[in-house]
Amino acid sequence: MVTGIIVYIGVYMKKTKHKPPSRIKYEENNPVFSTRMPKEWHDKLNQLLKDTGQSRKDFMGISLKKQYAKYETLKEKNFDEGFDKAYNIYAIWYFCSFCNKLIHIFSNSDEHKAIIKYMNEHGWGHKNCKR
Repeated sequence: MVTGIIVYIGVYMKKTKHKPPSRIKYEENNPVFSTRMPKEWHDKLNQLLKDTGQSRKDFMGISLKKQYAKYETLKEKNFDEGFDKAYNIYAIWYFCSFCNKLIHIFSNSDEHKAIIKYMNEHGWGHKNCKR
């Protein structure tokens, strides 16, 4: 029989390794990017990198630049197309009484303010509103 032995079971904290401020700043400005992919893609990527002599970082940088350029082009094109389509549907306009060309009315322009004033003075409103 053993007497007088005290067994201490506790949780020991692992001592963290000291990182210099430059390393901390580097890690903040260069976060790790990791992804899972099918083995087939992984093998193709490794072969491509081997054939071209690129690093994964260089490959990602080049791919990102190309994809971002496509994204910017499509975003601008789609915005312009969407704007033009909506403008053609919802724009308010009238014909010039002299040359018969279209005059578009823009929000808060003098024409817009004149129309609002005219509509209010002549009792224009919702069909369901009672006067």
